[in-house]
Amino acid sequence: LFRSPAPPTLPPRAAATGRSRTEDRPVAVAVAVGAAGRLSTNCLAPFRSEPAPSEGHPVCHSGPSQSSRSSRASVLVSRQGRTVRFQHLEPGEGGSLGAIMPNGTPPPAFTLHTSFSPLLSLYDSFLLDQFGVIHDGSRSLRGAADCIRTMLDREKKLAVLSNTSSPSHVAQGRLQKYGLRADMFAGGLVSSGEECARFARENYCRSGGVEAKALWFTWKEGASQDPPSFLAHCEGGAEGEGDGSIGVARSVEEADFVLCHGSEVWRRSRRGDGGDDVIDLNFLNDEEYDVLDPLLEGCARRNLPMVCANPDLVVGLAGGVVGNMPGKIARRYEGKGGTVHHFGKPDPRPFRACLANLGVTESTGRAAHVGDSLEHDVAGACAAGIDSVFVLGGIHAHELGLKPTGADDAGVVVMEDGDAVEGEGYVTRSELTARLDAFFRERPELPRPTHVVPSLALGSS
Repeated sequence: LFRSPAPPTLPPRAAATGRSRTEDRPVAVAVAVGAAGRLSTNCLAPFRSEPAPSEGHPVCHSGPSQSSRSSRASVLVSRQGRTVRFQHLEPGEGGSLGAIMPNGTPPPAFTLHTSFSPLLSLYDSFLLDQFGVIHDGSRSLRGAADCIRTMLDREKKLAVLSNTSSPSHVAQGRLQKYGLRADMFAGGLVSSGEECARFARENYCRSGGVEAKALWFTWKEGASQDPPSFLAHCEGGAEGEGDGSIGVARSVEEADFVLCHGSEVWRRSRRGDGGDDVIDLNFLNDEEYDVLDPLLEGCARRNLPMVCANPDLVVGLAGGVVGNMPGKIARRYEGKGGTVHHFGKPDPRPFRACLANLGVTESTGRAAHVGDSLEHDVAGACAAGIDSVFVLGGIHAHELGLKPTGADDAGVVVMEDGDAVEGEGYVTRSELTARLDAFFRERPELPRPTHVVPSLALGSS
């Protein structure tokens, strides 16, 4: 359904936000229609230029749950310098355009829920993110497995869509660790690591004794990570269809490309058993650049392309720890002039692959994606034309002054106004609404979700 991606026509940051490299160049935008037949337009918020909307414009709706996002759709027509022209579509207009709206028109409001329960009646299919939604890399997050089982009892169709750098079959095998089974997900598990491996196999796997060599950033070898197996998957795939090999460069000068599979170590041999074969990047936990920067600068000087298996910038790990991911290394490389091939969210193709696996079309079902990253999950869902559910207890929790969801801790608990706030993690609906409002005003480049929930857990509506 989606093979090797063509090189992007916009630089990666511009592609993520929809901005063109030249500000006075018109920007064409396709209006995406969601599976329920509604215009999916919250993602238009990134196009808004300064000044930000006045304080009178709300960005959050915290009233009763709604089955549709907004009665109006803001459609970006063009950008001329710092002026943005919006046209509005009313429901049933059949594509006719309404009046031109002034710069600063706010994006559609989203709906805040105190639990995931109300969404079960709104959608037939769900695409689920992994880290920060289902688990923290070590244990299932509180309430997530029960929520998934309830979805299946309610005959919902499910798929997992993840930016993990692991191949799909490896990530599926880990589901049992979190109290789940692969057969619970009719749409399978689509991973960025799978597509990265496919791209490497199709473009760098050579036969005839002439290897393309990778400068290889990866993970430490252990119970949950097996870097040599990932490299073998790049060469042969799940069915062993490859007939070549990829070498491992010991220096920048030997390399033909950069394989950014992980963010823990620079691995200088396939087996990694030499004294200097595995060099710690001091990046995952500490975000140091003493080892990375000289390598990235050398690769950029040689114009080596980078293949990034996980575009995430950060991830929430067990104990509320935030880890720095391969996507942050890729962004650093782009800042030094390097070229990066990204895979996974927010690219709309893996979303469409999941929907196709589930048999969902615009006329056959209502679908939503559930994730904790605005830049990847929400933006990707918008690009794919489906609704999004933003999980507060994930990677953005600290930015919002909220407690992350843990294996034994519900994290964010939203109380109705007037109820007693019982302790750490509890917040009233009005207080949370105010925080979200302030957050999105301070970060106008971020896309807006359709719905906001504390976590993938059931409870009161």
